[in-house]
Amino acid sequence: MLIADDSPAFRRVAPQVIELSPGFELVGTAATSEEAVELTRGLRPDLVLMDVRMPTMGGLDAARTLAADCGARIVLISSGEREDTPGISATDLPYMAKTSFGPGVLQALWDELEPG
Repeated sequence: MLIADDSPAFRRVAPQVIELSPGFELVGTAATSEEAVELTRGLRPDLVLMDVRMPTMGGLDAARTLAADCGARIVLISSGEREDTPGISATDLPYMAKTSFGPGVLQALWDELEPG
């Protein structure tokens, strides 16, 4: 999986959570939405956690771009609740609050995303 978040603190914590999550492997982190698009296209992760509020391109636009052309499952993340996140109502991509990010939630989210 790939983590795309402009918060250095979240980029430090996320790998620790992923390490505690059986079956998940971190392949990269991105600090900007452009970097996230480039890394996702190159690394081809199965799952991308994309912060909604990213500098320049923005997380929502990057997520839409990736969902349309790379085949990765994209999950939007932010510090608030979905209904409190500006612009998110315009997308049907899954959402997770950063405060709930943990091994159990990550596994449950993946199970929901898996076809079948």
